[in-house]
Amino acid sequence: MVNKIKALLRKSRFVTGSAKAIRGGVVDIRTLYWCAIRPRAIRAYLENNMAKGLQIGTGNGLTSSWLNTDLLPINRDVVYLDATQRFPFRDDQFDYVFSEHMIEHIDYNSGILMLSECFRVLKPAGRIRIATPNLEVLLGLYCSEKTTLQQRYLDWVIKRNLPSVTVCKEVFVLNNAFRGWGHTFLYDHTTLSDAMRRSDLETLSFTNQGIVTSNTCADSRTREADRV
Repeated sequence: MVNKIKALLRKSRFVTGSAKAIRGGVVDIRTLYWCAIRPRAIRAYLENNMAKGLQIGTGNGLTSSWLNTDLLPINRDVVYLDATQRFPFRDDQFDYVFSEHMIEHIDYNSGILMLSECFRVLKPAGRIRIATPNLEVLLGLYCSEKTTLQQRYLDWVIKRNLPSVTVCKEVFVLNNAFRGWGHTFLYDHTTLSDAMRRSDLETLSFTNQGIVTSNTCADSRTREADRV
């Protein structure tokens, strides 16, 4: 009887809607708190660091001597930042910007805004590094001939996230890449390069290790001097 009641409650739109509303209210209250303490944390960081780095979408991967930011800060060492809105910084404040596995969690237009804001807050000749899943590599998983890297990625995802899958592994892994982890828009080299150009960022180089990694310069006039 108890199990039946629990099953009914799980299917109840009122119960599930109320639970979502409560969780949303908690997030709203936390956001107000994070916004209230943010100016002091930003000011302290800018005053106490010569070389200034901004990490967007920190999660639990804090980077020493950087201003670590996230939409859902895990502690007081991470500053609240909604990357789909104007950043709370003046122009030309940071030497470096770093974002790993974050831009794919927001839609394309929000990604353009984020990159434009990165350009705005970077100093002339500042550097930005973006890492995101590589759509080209993922689509290649469906081919009969795979690279060693693609096969290793396929095996890793199956073992870690889809251990019950024994057939049609490529199909399940591709669906997982698009739908899993809250992904919204996946980039390939060309799309990310174009998004950066739209945001006035000059692409310098890409590395291809199953993710798109782009190193760019905030001011194309100095790109040759800053090439590494």
